Amino acid sequence: MLSLRHILNLHKIFLIALTLIFFHILAPQSNAFQPSVGSWAFVGLNNYIIHSIAVDPNSPNILYAGTHSFGIFKSTDGGGSWNAINNGITNHAGYFTEIVVDPTNSNIVYAGGVGVDDGNTGILKSTDGGASWVYAHNGITDVGFGGPPADVNSMIIDPNNPTILYVAIGNRCGAVYKSTDSAATWSRTSGLACDPTVIRIDPFNSNVLYTRTGWGQGINNSVDGGLNWSNISSFGANSGFFALAIDPFGSNNLYANDNTGVYKSTDSGLSWSLSSGALNNVYKALVGDPVRPNTVYAGEDAGIETSAYMTTNGGSTWTNITNGLPDVGVKRLLVSASDPNILYAGTEAGIYAYGLVPNNQSPVIGTFTVPTNPVIIDSNVNISTTFSDPNINDTHTAVWNWGDNTTSTGTVTESNGSGTASGVHTYTTAGVYTVGLTVIDNHNTSANATYEYVVVYDPSAGFLTVGGQYDSQAGWDIQNPSAVGKVILGISAKYIQNNTAPTGNAKVNFKVGDINFTANSYQWLVVNSSKAYLMGSGTINGSGNYTIFVSAIDGSQTGGQNLIRVQLKDSSTQSIIYDTQPGQSEIVDPTTPVINGSVKVH
Repeated sequence: MLSLRHILNLHKIFLIALTLIFFHILAPQSNAFQPSVGSWAFVGLNNYIIHSIAVDPNSPNILYAGTHSFGIFKSTDGGGSWNAINNGITNHAGYFTEIVVDPTNSNIVYAGGVGVDDGNTGILKSTDGGASWVYAHNGITDVGFGGPPADVNSMIIDPNNPTILYVAIGNRCGAVYKSTDSAATWSRTSGLACDPTVIRIDPFNSNVLYTRTGWGQGINNSVDGGLNWSNISSFGANSGFFALAIDPFGSNNLYANDNTGVYKSTDSGLSWSLSSGALNNVYKALVGDPVRPNTVYAGEDAGIETSAYMTTNGGSTWTNITNGLPDVGVKRLLVSASDPNILYAGTEAGIYAYGLVPNNQSPVIGTFTVPTNPVIIDSNVNISTTFSDPNINDTHTAVWNWGDNTTSTGTVTESNGSGTASGVHTYTTAGVYTVGLTVIDNHNTSANATYEYVVVYDPSAGFLTVGGQYDSQAGWDIQNPSAVGKVILGISAKYIQNNTAPTGNAKVNFKVGDINFTANSYQWLVVNSSKAYLMGSGTINGSGNYTIFVSAIDGSQTGGQNLIRVQLKDSSTQSIIYDTQPGQSEIVDPTTPVINGSVKVH
């Protein structure tokens, strides 16, 4: 259902496009840009109406633009030059509303539009970065309106599973369609009125989606991955607006528009209130900033004077940011997470870029690679980890904290903000060490991570003997948390000359909890002054495969109590089934007193 305003807008677009066809030569256009903070700079494609923009999430210098009447363009140099990429697109008389790049494979690109169909539906896919396209509308069929729904109003990809896509299709009673196989097939979802205008996905929960429909429904949501929809608000009912944005920092906050302004919901779309500012003509250009909390951008698409706006307080106030932007309709706005210091605008006079105040993000530290076996003292310990940074132009340094009161500078190897940090260290004292890493970017923003734990042992030093009882408290037996009572234990462990693994025996019997552990081997023993750590394997009640971790303090050396910690794990699942200090790191000091017995650390 189109209002008079939308009919006039379409007429305006048609006249502009018709004029361009007569004098425009389809050739690559070049215009390098460098936006200053707080102003707009022209990027390119000045003789085109731009309805969609995409930035490669893995390479911010690769840009895509969907135009009216001239198809899709691509730049590989950050907008310095552009080339049409329409091989396989049989119809581009209309306009491309969406371009979506697979975040895990930049060669896979999807596009959709209005009036660009091949007689069926205007969904296209490329597997070679846009060099060639094929139509991908299998499963979208006629539902009794003289042909299949044809016009793609909106398209999104699941950020957590890029094989899943959604499209909101209009014309001939369109609907939201879902693909779970990278657009090979589509299925129609249920519960919506005809012709939804937009589709959005919750950034924190991919099962939650929102859409708008103009046939008396307004705002709809799905909580089952788009299979079924419910009407949750009449806001925007019977209007043809397409804007809907979800706050990337709090998905209960939504932004949408109608002919009176931009509205905000703080309860996941159930109720809406008008935000401040005279943004009366926002049609589709409404987007949240992926790295700046409470920041939203809006562009007016029609009216006596068109403008761009931003809010940095969640819509309480809006600031005009039209400096350097021509007085033409703003069709689309985009801030890419891969280059979050640029706001792109698709307008009726090409693409413009606005310089945002840099917002530096912290690097992210990945998985540690460490020795899986205990390390003998006075030998090198090599450790490394990966890291990444959303600010791909950042450079990094690293500092290792080895847990023995020493630190060292790490070796960093990186490209485009991501890489590895490695280090090597020699421990001269047996112990169980927590290793820390700090990665610092060139803006002095840092990230910290720890690894527990590196085990360093001395096969020539010491042994451990424990005998006696302790009182098991409620919650220590994970499978029987109410079980309390006496635990009887006997442990002996020592290294034999030239052996890398200790020998001995260990028994832990908690009768009330039906836990009778017997060790059949030890992996390592660490003795450090009055404290000892022991790791072994064994059975419970004569079967299974379980790991025992024991830490102990010899009270005769400290002048205090004999203390013990016992932790049992299922070796196959690594699930803790018993722990005298649940939820605590293994390297903290033991706290359970041994009664009627002793702890000897030699």
